[in-house]
Amino acid sequence: MGAITIRVAARELGLSTRALQKWIASGAPVVEPGSARNGALVDLDELRAWRISRALPTAQPRTATSGAVVDLAAIARALWRAHTKPPEGRSTQVWRTQRTPQAAAAAQILEAFEQIARELTGTVPEELPPEMHWVRTLVRDIASSACHPSETP
Repeated sequence: MGAITIRVAARELGLSTRALQKWIASGAPVVEPGSARNGALVDLDELRAWRISRALPTAQPRTATSGAVVDLAAIARALWRAHTKPPEGRSTQVWRTQRTPQAAAAAQILEAFEQIARELTGTVPEELPPEMHWVRTLVRDIASSACHPSETP
């Protein structure tokens, strides 16, 4: 992929531009450094590779029960993107258009990941990739707030 703006890269990665700027401040690769007037240009593939090498040490490809190599981190990213980004040509996430509660949609994403991992590798990893950890946290937070609603007078 070629050089793109931080705004475009952030949209593709499902991040805020501020989060991507923090990545760059932490050493993420840039194609062309930015100035006060113009932001940096980045390569999306290089950013993904940097992020994987830095933040996903547990996301190393695993050997499937068939002997093939499985990249559970890539599967997790795809499921996370399916949950957080609208499909091509749409402005709203699928779970919103179907009026599915977010907790239910997130629980389905997590269950799908765990089932894929079990089918391909025979087990669910003890340490989930960050995207699935975020989904699990989202499910727990929403379930917790549903169990303990704030009291209203």
